[in-house]
Amino acid sequence: MGAAVTEIRDADIRDQYYGQSSLVSLVQECAHATPGRQWPQLRQSDDRPRTAASTNACSISCSGPGPSSLLSDDYSLPPRKTANWLLNTFFTTSHLFYPWIHKESFLASYELIWKSQTNQGEPLDDFLPDVGIGGRDCPPTMFYCALNAMFAIACEFSNMPSQEKRATSRMFYERMKGLISIDIFDSGSLAHVQALLLVAMYLQCTAYPKRCWNIVGMAYRMSIGLGLHLRRNRNDMTRLEREMRWRAWCACVHMDIIVSMTMGRPAMTPVPYNVPLPSPIDDRYLAVDAEGPVEQPPGTISGNQFMYENTRLIGILGKTLSTVYHSAQSGETSRRAEVDFQAVLEVDRALDEFEESLHPALQWRSPIQTQDELGSDPVCTRLSNVLHARFLHLRLLLYRPAFSEYCASTSSPGAGNAKPGAQRWSMLCRANCAAGCVEAACDLIESLSRATTQDASGAWWYGIFYLVSAGIILLLANCSDGPLDGIDRARREYAWGNCIETLQRMVEAHPSARDYEIALTGLKQAQSQTVRASATENRTEQNDLNGMVWDDQSQGQPPGVDAYHSAFVNALDPLVMNWDNGIEDIMLPAQFLQEMDEGLLLPSLF
Repeated sequence: MGAAVTEIRDADIRDQYYGQSSLVSLVQECAHATPGRQWPQLRQSDDRPRTAASTNACSISCSGPGPSSLLSDDYSLPPRKTANWLLNTFFTTSHLFYPWIHKESFLASYELIWKSQTNQGEPLDDFLPDVGIGGRDCPPTMFYCALNAMFAIACEFSNMPSQEKRATSRMFYERMKGLISIDIFDSGSLAHVQALLLVAMYLQCTAYPKRCWNIVGMAYRMSIGLGLHLRRNRNDMTRLEREMRWRAWCACVHMDIIVSMTMGRPAMTPVPYNVPLPSPIDDRYLAVDAEGPVEQPPGTISGNQFMYENTRLIGILGKTLSTVYHSAQSGETSRRAEVDFQAVLEVDRALDEFEESLHPALQWRSPIQTQDELGSDPVCTRLSNVLHARFLHLRLLLYRPAFSEYCASTSSPGAGNAKPGAQRWSMLCRANCAAGCVEAACDLIESLSRATTQDASGAWWYGIFYLVSAGIILLLANCSDGPLDGIDRARREYAWGNCIETLQRMVEAHPSARDYEIALTGLKQAQSQTVRASATENRTEQNDLNGMVWDDQSQGQPPGVDAYHSAFVNALDPLVMNWDNGIEDIMLPAQFLQEMDEGLLLPSLF
């Protein structure tokens, strides 16, 4: 999602493409570069992680095949107590949402690491199923790569101090990066795919969006090369082994669509396409080799139920991207086409059907009901909150193109002179979609606020991404002259305050939340100043223009009618100044920089 300024030393950003669904595109819609206008640039700090050799004083070397290679720093582990704590954090947080590896097999292999060297060379993993990471014939390099990825992800979910969290997770990232060998380009394996997916998951919260994009693409193509998308019914494998391969394929599709959404690029997953669904059955039941179909026992909730429901939602997201955002793109053109309201209607209906058919344990309840009244499991409450936030963001994303068109049409000069007839119906559709987009933004902020208050939210990078998206929608709604049925200014202002408070509350999870809070607050202040200045200007001009007659054939509008909109657009210039030259060149006015600590950097909005 982008937690810091993108590394300048990567490939030239001018060669990068950020499409309409990205946050970059959302900001670009309402801001235009002003020639000759300069803003101070954020300092690019050199805070790249040190090598593992300088930070592994307490680590140990692990036994296994190839002892000379396993003596390198990349195979080092923290003390066992720390390693156990990190793994437990991973499995109770990230793995809870993404059970892409077989936990029991992985932990069995993990325990073997700590055995005495008398076991070295013995076939200790022969009893394990062939499930990739931690399973039979898992390459040691991929096991340690995945293990370091889990450690790095666990750091981001942990309650470590922010500076320690950042340094430690980067240390594990450097180790996992050193373990991704060029040999994986030759063939790869299920373990390779799973390891790459874990690395990509970690990269979502870093300053390396292009690496995340490319790692996901590598995992996706490798899974195709391995035929994971075709192997659910192989007879030479156990039921569990087949399911883990299918689950890895589901994960590749999931990450492909999610990263495509955040980068605004077309997904590799073909459309029309039925997104593959994992089995909502616990692994212990899948491991039983019995004849006939396997089902989850009645009255029990599978630990894989969230992944099943979330993958269903991913399928709707993929349809939204293909039919609403990328439907008109062909060849080298990337022009913005008019909104296909039929496609919007179909996706909207799919969202309603999803909400109605959601598993009862994951349904979101009325905020009026208390936790005691519901008596629900805290884990299910957290999973429900995360799923609800993703559902609301998808609805916001669905309505966003029509919302942008509506704001542009109601804010432009002469908007009130629209001709009746054919445009009346499309304008009505845009107005309804615009109201739906703003309502989704308000609901999304409320959902995230409630989840963070309950300490029952998901990954901090998703939360910040959603809050910034919703906050910008509220700012854009204020610069539109058109009505938003059912969404009055009082509700928008309440949601705005809730957004800022939630970002402030999330600073403990990651300091980038403070950077975003400062940027959004500054834009809101600039908007308020623009309103006052515009009102004063209009009053002055009206006094000067009393008695004058305007020529409808020439101007059609007195000067100053669009002053508010133009001034507010200029207020957004600092966020997109020099955007064509690099997303890392995000600027802020000097008064914003004075409020920021010296070491903080503005996260990249991609």
